[in-house]
Amino acid sequence: AIAMISWMRIRACVSLALLLLRAVQPFSVGRSSLPTHTIATVAASTSTTRTQQWRLLTSFSSRTTTSLFVAQQKASYVPEVAKKLDDAEKGAGVEGAQYFGGNKKKEDLFDPVAEKNADIMISKDGTSTYQKFRDTNAFPDALAGEVALAVQSRLNGCLYVEEQALAATLDNFEYAYSPTMEWVSPFTKENNARTPLDGLKASLEFYNRVDVAVTSGKQLSDNVVELRWEISVAWPIFWEPRILLTGTSKLTLSDGDKQIVKQVDALDGNGGLLGRVRDQFIPRFFDFYHIGMSPSCELSPKFKQRSPNFFAPYSLHKVPPRLVYRPSLINALDRDDGVAESLPNHGFTCAIKTVGPFRQRYVTASPMEVQIQPDVNIQGKNRITWTLPLTVEVQTNQQQPLPGYDEETNPDWFPTSRYEFMSERLVATLPYGGLAQDEEIADLRKRLYEAVIKDGFKPKLDETSGRPIFFFWEQRMKMCYISDGGLGMAIHHWRPRFVATNAVGIELEHDA
Repeated sequence: AIAMISWMRIRACVSLALLLLRAVQPFSVGRSSLPTHTIATVAASTSTTRTQQWRLLTSFSSRTTTSLFVAQQKASYVPEVAKKLDDAEKGAGVEGAQYFGGNKKKEDLFDPVAEKNADIMISKDGTSTYQKFRDTNAFPDALAGEVALAVQSRLNGCLYVEEQALAATLDNFEYAYSPTMEWVSPFTKENNARTPLDGLKASLEFYNRVDVAVTSGKQLSDNVVELRWEISVAWPIFWEPRILLTGTSKLTLSDGDKQIVKQVDALDGNGGLLGRVRDQFIPRFFDFYHIGMSPSCELSPKFKQRSPNFFAPYSLHKVPPRLVYRPSLINALDRDDGVAESLPNHGFTCAIKTVGPFRQRYVTASPMEVQIQPDVNIQGKNRITWTLPLTVEVQTNQQQPLPGYDEETNPDWFPTSRYEFMSERLVATLPYGGLAQDEEIADLRKRLYEAVIKDGFKPKLDETSGRPIFFFWEQRMKMCYISDGGLGMAIHHWRPRFVATNAVGIELEHDA
């Protein structure tokens, strides 16, 4: 028995060493410690749906710069024609089901009706779309929206094969980068990259995936526009961690020929590029724990701030401006029913095929934010609002889908769904391992409120109710999106209560 235990320990150590070795391999691709291929930090926004992106295929067993070649990749799903439908009848493995004690074979779980309709958008009466570039909260100036739209189209033309032709038609009448432009960026420029588009093409030689979205913009002067952008890359190691970067770019325009002659990029937060990448590249425990069941997710950015009280029980964070999706409804049930723990049916805009030869690739985002406040129209009832982060890939589209009528949602609950551009927030949070509707939440809110007041902060009040804005961050929920369909699935990950990965928070007043 002792010999067996020793042998098991040796095998565990060897496995861990091999795991770490594979994890650090991407840092030695014939370059410095950090891959310096430039990510285009431009911004702008619109595009029709796309289904393809260039992807670098490499061999992890022999990672060298000479083993690189480029191939096409479907963005929303990969129909492996060689497998045919015969493989579907045999039963494809349901990824992750065995971890929960489920059946490994598809035939016991396969629903042919749901499979057939999985990629069809909800199309009943009332279906509509959100026009991002017409949102005056995100783009208050016409010039900023026009520039953002043109640049987003060019970015999509670099990344997605189906939009190359569309981007090429913009050359004569839309804003374009001057070949002699000045580009100042925290991203190192390689291969003589003169414009952000050149840098974006170079980055595709390293990362498994690159998505860039412009989320907002404003006009600073007659010929200067500031655009806010988000960049997501999939790091080329076996668990493919998602690196999400946010920042702004100041674009200087020429006088008459619609040329961008200068761009100055700036990252959000402290620590620079290396610090932002390091914080997200280091494997998180639950990414390993749930490996094989869902892809690593894009975590909503938040930047830790220094509290005036060193012994403060709360954490202080700044949350950058972001476009979010917010379904809501009246909570007509009891606390014990736990309505806030799950996303409502009326909030989903599509369904995702997760099994079979035509299964779809999806990207996940976290955490889910929940707010429970008295409804202003129905006395004595609370309204639950779920604030969901969007993946960068979804935001590259000019339009985002809104759900149609849901037969399973009671109309007396007054369900709503909307996209909203949220400005920068200063928040204070307390860690908590329970759920959003636990009875202990009231005591935590009181404790948090008293602590921030004591330290001189002023809670931000809701414009309608005049109450402090409390919220709950649910880290155990992953929202799943496909590029051309929006929100199609939510994954609940179990986590023990004692790790306290969730948080109770309050918004604070701050100088913009």
